[in-house]
Amino acid sequence: MEQFHGLSITNISSVSSNMTYTYNESDMPLIEGNIDVEEATIYVFETSSAINWGDVTTYRDTRSNCGDIKPEVLALKTEQIETNSDGTFEMGLLPGQYSILIDKPGYLDYIITNLQIGAGNIDLGEIVLEPGDINKDGVVDVIDIGWIKDAVAGVYNVPSGNRDAYDINGDGVIDILDVLEVIRSAKEGNVRTISIR
Repeated sequence: MEQFHGLSITNISSVSSNMTYTYNESDMPLIEGNIDVEEATIYVFETSSAINWGDVTTYRDTRSNCGDIKPEVLALKTEQIETNSDGTFEMGLLPGQYSILIDKPGYLDYIITNLQIGAGNIDLGEIVLEPGDINKDGVVDVIDIGWIKDAVAGVYNVPSGNRDAYDINGDGVIDILDVLEVIRSAKEGNVRTISIR
């Protein structure tokens, strides 16, 4: 059995520089962490992908369709997982350099770039997602406050597909508590986090 980057070569294939390496899946390095909210999605990208991290979501200026990650960005992902019910996650990746995008409706995206994976495991620790970016423009501001206030006041009836973006505290009800959380986040000047490792 041969070794590559400290990993046993046996089961999983990876093509690099016109050479094929096969890895034993149980020897793959793990990335793990804990996100402070439930049901977030983690997207993994090879760093070689040309992505403008300041422009990864489709900003929506209408309330009926909250912002999403751009399809051309999603087309570049190499892995995608959902967090466990307690916010924890774990995934194995082949050695290389990666970027990670953590997304949850109604929250600012959290992006980690230039994450170098070698033979050892990496614990990203506790990751805090800031609430309130309903339209996914990368900042919690007066637009997000207005949208959620209108939803609570009954001026706007939130479609079922967008309820997660408006129910900031995840209690199943869009109410004044969600408005207060968005206002708090806006007052703190929260913007999309891009962390370079």
